[in-house]
Amino acid sequence: MESELIKILNNSIKKYRFLYILCILFVGIYYIKKYNNEVYQIIVSTVLLSIELIYNYKNVIIFIVILVTTTYLLLKKSDSEFKKLLEKHYPDIDSWDSKDTFPIKTRIIENYRKSDNTREIVIFNELRDKIEQLKGRIEFFQNRKRIFQVSVDVSDIEVYRGERICKDKINESETNWNEFNIIIEYIKAGEYEQHNLKLFGVSFRKTHYLILNQFNYIRLWGKRLLPYEISWLKEKWYRNVFPRIKWHFRLRNTFSLFKPLPLKVILKDIFRNSLRIILTLPIVLYILWFMTKIFMETVSFIYDLCKLWITLVIDVIKVIL
Repeated sequence: MESELIKILNNSIKKYRFLYILCILFVGIYYIKKYNNEVYQIIVSTVLLSIELIYNYKNVIIFIVILVTTTYLLLKKSDSEFKKLLEKHYPDIDSWDSKDTFPIKTRIIENYRKSDNTREIVIFNELRDKIEQLKGRIEFFQNRKRIFQVSVDVSDIEVYRGERICKDKINESETNWNEFNIIIEYIKAGEYEQHNLKLFGVSFRKTHYLILNQFNYIRLWGKRLLPYEISWLKEKWYRNVFPRIKWHFRLRNTFSLFKPLPLKVILKDIFRNSLRIILTLPIVLYILWFMTKIFMETVSFIYDLCKLWITLVIDVIKVIL
């Protein structure tokens, strides 16, 4: 009962997180005003200065909001397209049974259709007696290197019945395994009793997601920054956008496979291509100038805002001490 209440509370906090934060913020400000008016005045003046600062940099803020919104929509679109490919070409669930099935059979089930991809591990009693005790581990390998393992410590598994060892979210570092084996340290079922058994699970070339070869995410030092798959965006850039930019700024010459072209035709083509580039160049330079200006103003805005709130913290500490 208590665990259910905790689960309901956690779900409520996740669902209404923003409202909870606002309530805590307002309650905190109320008590600060009530018990320390000087700190309250410092906070109010800092907030007013922050609003003024935001107004002064309103153009930058608007541009950043538009940029972030557009980027978010493109990332969502890319992730949606990636999931469509998975649903079209691959099953919802991948399942592998161990090759060795005595005294136990092991089944690995991976589900890729949830918001959090999950892995379930189940073992089945293949003996004629109830398994009284079973201890061991299941080892997962990638190219003969063990990358993680799952401990097994269960009891009272009836004949031809299964036991779920775990069902957890798949960590990113545990995705690309291609082999698993079972190590039984101790098993007892009636008169059957064994120590230190090794059972072969399965070894294979893992092919799920092969349509895109691998997950493509925005990463920093190997760590995923955003939960959006970007293969669709990369494909659009390299197949549609970048080739057109490259084509537009390339000096192309008209030629004939059958006979040499007159010099007049060649010069005319060169002139036309050069004119196109020259006319486009001011637009490109303006875009570069605009992006540089926005970048510098953004840096200046972040610096002023951080300076303002660091000053707030210092002033509050001085008042309290």
